[in-house]
Amino acid sequence: MKDINLLQGFKSEKKQDLSKIRRRLVTLLIVVVVVLAAGFGGLKFAAGYFDGKTEDLKAEAANYSAVSQVKASLNQKKAEIAGLEDTLKTASGTSYVDTDFFWTLSSVLNENTFFSTLAIDENGIVSINGKSATRDDITYFMYNLKKTGLFSDVSVNMVNTEKQEEAGGADTYDFTINATLKGGVDGE
Repeated sequence: MKDINLLQGFKSEKKQDLSKIRRRLVTLLIVVVVVLAAGFGGLKFAAGYFDGKTEDLKAEAANYSAVSQVKASLNQKKAEIAGLEDTLKTASGTSYVDTDFFWTLSSVLNENTFFSTLAIDENGIVSINGKSATRDDITYFMYNLKKTGLFSDVSVNMVNTEKQEEAGGADTYDFTINATLKGGVDGE
C-alpha cells in the first residue's frame, strides 16, 4: 500500500506545485498588467506634457517671427536714417548755400519781382523761376544778382508773357534765370 500512498502524496505535491505555479502566474500577470498600465499612463502623461510644450513653442516661434519681421524693418529704417545723416553731414559741410544766400537773393528783388522756385544742381548752377510786372524789372533783377558777387555768370533762360484777360489787367512775365555760383556748390 505504500505505493498507493506514495502516489497520492505525489498527486498532492503536484497539486500544491500547480497551485504555487498558478499563484505565481497570476501574480506575474497582475504585475505585468500593473507595469503595462503604469507605462501606458506615463506615456499618456508625457504625450500630454510634450503636446503642451509643443504648443507653447509654436506660440513662442510665432512671436519671434513677428519680432524678427519688426526687427528687420527697424534695421532697414536705421540704415536709411544713417544714409540720410551722412547726406546731411556732407551737405552741411560742403554747401555754400545757407541762410545768407537766401537773404542775398531776397534783397535783390524789388516790389514787382518775385521768385516762385529755386533749384541748385551739383555743379553750382542756380535756376530761379519767377514772375515780374515788366521786362525791365527782370533785367534789373539780373543786374542786382551779378552785383552780389555770388555768381560768376547770370543769364536769362526764358521769358514768357502772361496775358491778363481782365479788363485793365496788366500783363505779367514768367521768367527763368540761370546763375552759376562762384566756386560751385561747395564755395571753393
